[in-house]
Amino acid sequence: MNEKFLTFDILSGLSSPAERCSIEQFNATVDSAAVKRITNSIAEDYKLMEAGKITNEEFTKRKTEKKKGLPAFTFQAHFVDGKRHNDSAEPSNLAIFDVDNCANREAAEEAQRKHQAQLQSLGLLDEAIALMHTTPSGKGYRIVFRMPEGLNIPQAQRWLASKLGIKEFDTSCKDYARLSFAVPREYITYLNENVLFSESIRPFSIPAEEAALFRKEELPKAPAEAVIPEQTAALPTDWKAGFPEGITLADILPHYWTLAGGEPQVGERNQKLFQLAKDAAVYFEFHEEAMRLHLPTYGLEEAEMKQLIHSACSYRNYFSSKRFKRAIGIAEAQREMEKGDATRLPQMPKRLPQLIWLLVQKTPKEYRPIVAHAVFPALATHLWKVYFRYIDNVWHEATLMNVLVGSFSQGKSCIDKPIQYIMEDITKRDQENYLQLREWINTKKNSNLFEKIPPKPELCIQKILSNCTSAEFNNLGENAQGRFLYTKVNEIGLLNGLQGVDGKSGAYELIKAAFDNAEWGQHRASEEAVNAKFNLHFNFNASTTPGKAKQYFKNALTDGTLSRLTFTWLDNQPIGAPMPQYGEYDEKYCAKLKPYIDNLNRARGKIECKEAIALVQVISEKIKDRTIYTQDRVYDDLSHRAVVIGYLMACVLYVANGCKWEKEIEDFIAWAVDYDLYAKMQLFGDAIRREMQLDATRYTPVSLFDSLNPTFTYEEYCQARRKQGLDNSEKAAKDLLRQWTHRKKIERCDSVTSDTDSYRKIA
Repeated sequence: MNEKFLTFDILSGLSSPAERCSIEQFNATVDSAAVKRITNSIAEDYKLMEAGKITNEEFTKRKTEKKKGLPAFTFQAHFVDGKRHNDSAEPSNLAIFDVDNCANREAAEEAQRKHQAQLQSLGLLDEAIALMHTTPSGKGYRIVFRMPEGLNIPQAQRWLASKLGIKEFDTSCKDYARLSFAVPREYITYLNENVLFSESIRPFSIPAEEAALFRKEELPKAPAEAVIPEQTAALPTDWKAGFPEGITLADILPHYWTLAGGEPQVGERNQKLFQLAKDAAVYFEFHEEAMRLHLPTYGLEEAEMKQLIHSACSYRNYFSSKRFKRAIGIAEAQREMEKGDATRLPQMPKRLPQLIWLLVQKTPKEYRPIVAHAVFPALATHLWKVYFRYIDNVWHEATLMNVLVGSFSQGKSCIDKPIQYIMEDITKRDQENYLQLREWINTKKNSNLFEKIPPKPELCIQKILSNCTSAEFNNLGENAQGRFLYTKVNEIGLLNGLQGVDGKSGAYELIKAAFDNAEWGQHRASEEAVNAKFNLHFNFNASTTPGKAKQYFKNALTDGTLSRLTFTWLDNQPIGAPMPQYGEYDEKYCAKLKPYIDNLNRARGKIECKEAIALVQVISEKIKDRTIYTQDRVYDDLSHRAVVIGYLMACVLYVANGCKWEKEIEDFIAWAVDYDLYAKMQLFGDAIRREMQLDATRYTPVSLFDSLNPTFTYEEYCQARRKQGLDNSEKAAKDLLRQWTHRKKIERCDSVTSDTDSYRKIA
């Protein structure tokens, strides 16, 4: 059997993003004084209701409001983009089983103890049950359990109900995004951390014939003539559809109909509305009354609409269509834009890949996003003859070039120490090779005409100085035999010298050739000159200020140079802010970093990372949704290579981690791509837009003759000349009129020669 990775998320509040829950977070939450205070308050309200001091409606309202302050778990899934919607759900292989309407908390706890004894006797308690606890209201209880292999959530719930002999339970807990509000530890009657937090656990199996019984659909498809039973169950006060936070069906529908070819018209209403109902049903938890209240009818009678919704829900379609998911994505992008989220600096995830956390932990908090992005060129420099296949089936090497942009004296040196320690092994080897090269130079210098001089050693030196000449750069590139050259320069203009004479105005061709690993080198006529030809492998870190960045790249806005780079943006610190404090880099730090560097150095050949490919597809879809809504051509053009670079960064982390994937890589790379695009748009967005408009301009000749009316005056003729920017001197104007007259194109309408003369077209 295959192993399945189990994981779920925690939300600190209803409006907070979902993030992976650790055992430490879970224990801290159930032991939290705030959780205990809120649940005790709900219990007190329940006592007031029992005593008749408040109504049931008042209790429900109070409970709903207070539960909003509780943290919550999504036991049934982890959400890769931090937003609770089925499109980004990774099933956890856990399911929720809820029983409501117990007499009181004591009755709920007694029922749980009875169930534990039943499950123990069946041999299922330790193997299948992760958690049992009383709900915050005290009127029900929840069981979190492992789903038997081959069953979906509702089928697994019916299986557990059969084992416990329960006929009535909450059947609405089918959506992956379903929340489970936190309770204090004293509400927990059973906890099996080995099941709840197992990172790798074999699927829970039941006999095939037993599983087959529960795979049967709960409700068959309703035929057209079926009588629909009246659905009398009222919507709970706190009920809400399972769309992403802040998104409603009304937000989604305009985009859905656009993707579906337009709103339903007479003759196609039933078909289109039926498909909409099928797509939306899972988000409404198959609650037909809720769908009847929210779905548009486009003129259908109420009975027809009820029939249509009932038939759609009977399919029990737990996976919505790509069209509906895309519409949700576009609605989310629209909400981001309206809130201004797309114009805010993206915030780095709290949970980071292990290597990234190691590299940023000694850096002041305000500089960590800079360091987290800037370390990749140095990390990738350790890879040699390592190739990663992208989604277009093209193999790439990890060429990564980063430009740090920030005002002067704002801490751009924050990247120095982490990069220094990443490059330490290469620096030591380069120093040894430099010594050998110097010995050869001294031997040649001190030899006489008759001594035989040994050939110049072809030594690999990867770390080059910022003032390296183009000839030496080409010489080192050829000797490197496919290894990456690397440099870190404090001002990006220092790269110009590496391109040679042609790079005086910018190393644009060098950057483009490096990203594509294209041929590079130089041919010179002199025998003494360097003649080299090789495929360029070159990574770098460069720094500059915002003004200099705009000036440097002003001639390379639309030629592909910018899209091949990553940019990091260093915000100005507040005036009077305390001096940032750095941690100490010592031997322990080096020892922790060494295994990652060793993994990079050992890697060879073609490496495929399926998780990175899946991540790229998720990021690409999110960007597509954003660009469909914004119609921003600049953002769209910059995003294509930004996603490729994000993929290469993910692959570098994968290799450094011993070709083991970390779930934290997903959130980190998604952030890194957004962060890079944010910096590029802030720095160059408007300038690229202006340049693209100039590129799109095409000169369309406008005929002065054709622009004139069939009869026109001399004044109208002069106005037309001025409009087209032509020489409007009297001599030039009358010369052209004489030419037109001579060529039989016009004739005078009168015999008077004056500035008010009139003319008639005859050709």
